[in-house]
Amino acid sequence: MSEQVQVFISYCREDLGIAKKLYLDLKNAGLEPWLDTEDLLPGQLWKTAIDKAIRESSYFLVLLSFNSVTKEKGFIN
Repeated sequence: MSEQVQVFISYCREDLGIAKKLYLDLKNAGLEPWLDTEDLLPGQLWKTAIDKAIRESSYFLVLLSFNSVTKEKGFIN
């Protein structure tokens, strides 16, 4: 059995709807997407969990949009 390909999805909060659609599309294609709103567990240290997910992912997908590149504050910047 082959190992699942994990894809980390990075996005800005304003693009959450698009990120969730992409997450579902990747999941339906047989991949293992990682999205904070879907994969962070209650009480988990979010920064540690995100760092771990990035390290363990085969791919890092960044959603660039007008929202993300013009935002002055946020984790992506």
